[in-house]
Amino acid sequence: MNESWNSACPSAARGRIVSGLCSGVAAVVLAALVVATLSFELHILRTSSFGRPYPFPIYPLMPIPETSPVAGLGAAGADFSQVYTGALALRHGESAYRPESPEFTERFGRPPGLPPLMNWVYVPLSLLPYHAALLAHTAISLLALLGATALVLWKSGLRRHVWRVTLAQASLYFLTPIGLTHLERGQFDLIVAASTVLCFACVFVAGNSFGLAAASGFLGALKWTAVPFVWCFSALGFLLGFRSRVFLTIPSVMVLGTVLFWRGLLEYWSSIQVYELDALPEGLTLQHFVPRLVAKMAPVAVTLSCALFVVARYRSHRERAQVFVAISAPFALALANLAVCFATISYEYHTVTTLGMIPCLVLWTEKEPSVPTRVKAVTCVAFGTLLVVTFRVFGLNNLFDSVAMARVYSFFTLLFFGLCAYTILSLRISSTDASPVTAGGEVRSLRS
Repeated sequence: MNESWNSACPSAARGRIVSGLCSGVAAVVLAALVVATLSFELHILRTSSFGRPYPFPIYPLMPIPETSPVAGLGAAGADFSQVYTGALALRHGESAYRPESPEFTERFGRPPGLPPLMNWVYVPLSLLPYHAALLAHTAISLLALLGATALVLWKSGLRRHVWRVTLAQASLYFLTPIGLTHLERGQFDLIVAASTVLCFACVFVAGNSFGLAAASGFLGALKWTAVPFVWCFSALGFLLGFRSRVFLTIPSVMVLGTVLFWRGLLEYWSSIQVYELDALPEGLTLQHFVPRLVAKMAPVAVTLSCALFVVARYRSHRERAQVFVAISAPFALALANLAVCFATISYEYHTVTTLGMIPCLVLWTEKEPSVPTRVKAVTCVAFGTLLVVTFRVFGLNNLFDSVAMARVYSFFTLLFFGLCAYTILSLRISSTDASPVTAGGEVRSLRS
């Protein structure tokens, strides 16, 4: 048992696990598309009527009136319109949250509901017509995630996996009901996914990681749903002594990107009250099962539990840092699930944030030296299953409503937390080395 823990996973085995995760997820999504197409054609043959093709959005469409290039129709992107309205108001010298001119308060009928920095960053897009700005937002968000994915895999010496990982991400985003729903709403969760990728990459990317940390913090400041993951993951790295200054940088940049716009922050508070503090639980939220305070403290509780468990079992800074690297992926997966279910109102398109966990899991599988192959395989299979279910591949609408899907997230959160505990208990620390990460990104000695 101990020997298997102390020996590194064979390179070929690690490659098979990564290939199985990425290619398997993409293959299942494409298979669902084929099955749905054939079912659609069979329905036509049997009834001579059109059913609803796959994929389909799980929520009703919300067109924004008079915004389409086609006269009389409305373009999509109901959530994007909130930021577009705020950016348009800022460009004309008015408040993003409380504009006085009717053209900004009535044009789209969607009051701004995102942090101040997001409104300012999107001011250049307000120069474009609405439908063109929506397409630009979609392209920028997708490039943010795919670019972050390619960057961290390239810098880690895993460029051979870039096409597999991006194929899995693109398949889930463009060919599933959840991905299409996110696309139709014009939401911003791909930015959160990119922030999580860059945050996690600070564990495994060799050399100076302050640039990755700063970029992660900046993207997190654009959309605060990144806070439960990014802050708690950074906190555990800091507490266990792994690259402490790097992980301190991420929340610091997020705070700086927020307080610089303190005037807008005061105006934004009313939106927080409406959508969070005074709202009733809806969608993918833990508040269906536990009190609000317990749901809000869940990411913190998981973080502190792991930290206390490691500190109680391992004495030296080097040992604790090495354990942090060993549990980094299952801990990140548990946090990502809790982050999706964190808000009082959490619509299912927030599932898209978990796309950022695919490159994170690839990094851990290939670069972490202590966890045996079987544990990595179990983690990847569990996460692949979670993706297929939560993105509603093959539809699955009749099997899971939002409350049932929140239970699915809860189950897998406990599973990944259990893998953290198992790893902490079973890991045996190898001999001390001099540097945290080798030139190829392999973890060796792990004290900051």
